[in-house]
Amino acid sequence: MLIVVTLYILIGVVMLGAITVTPDLLEAARATDSIGGTTITDLPADPAVWQVVGHLGEFGLAQAVGQLLPYGTLIILLTGILSSLAALNATTFSSSRVGYALGHDHVFPESFSRIHAENQTPYVSVVLSGTLIAVMAVSLPLAQVAAATDLMFLLLFLQVNYSMIKIRRELGEELTYGYLAPWFPYVPMIGIGTKLLLAVYFFNYSPLA
Repeated sequence: MLIVVTLYILIGVVMLGAITVTPDLLEAARATDSIGGTTITDLPADPAVWQVVGHLGEFGLAQAVGQLLPYGTLIILLTGILSSLAALNATTFSSSRVGYALGHDHVFPESFSRIHAENQTPYVSVVLSGTLIAVMAVSLPLAQVAAATDLMFLLLFLQVNYSMIKIRRELGEELTYGYLAPWFPYVPMIGIGTKLLLAVYFFNYSPLA
């Protein structure tokens, strides 16, 4: 994480220092929709580079690299698509595994836990998860879907922190732990508080999500 975050920061610094705000770049920034689905028109008459890139959102890096490298925008778009496909592949399999577990525990219909005779995979859960993802991708605004996913992850990690407190207090020494978080229960309590704070603040970023 230290290496990756440092690289991201350095790339951002170099990118902001190397970009020239051209009329085409400025026009693209003014026409780009925000995460909330409204067209941005509040750029100042002579905006700074960081304002233009910020308004471009996820396309900012691609537009910036286009000024620095031949076919830079195309390269960034292709790598973004490939990384998104890899992430989508992992998400599909992980969500199908959750569906299988819920079916196995009789929370979902039992058909979710069916295992393919030849491939030994929860094929019903895989097909239903993939179908749900495809329907959402086609019928809903992707920016809002992404924002809702971020919010769900926040609430998921909130539950993880709560579960740590509950398990440690109810089972105590009955379990063999591979790792014990220090300063219990303050660390999970801080985790719960920060996740709640971020989730509430997220309403300002994307009310629909």
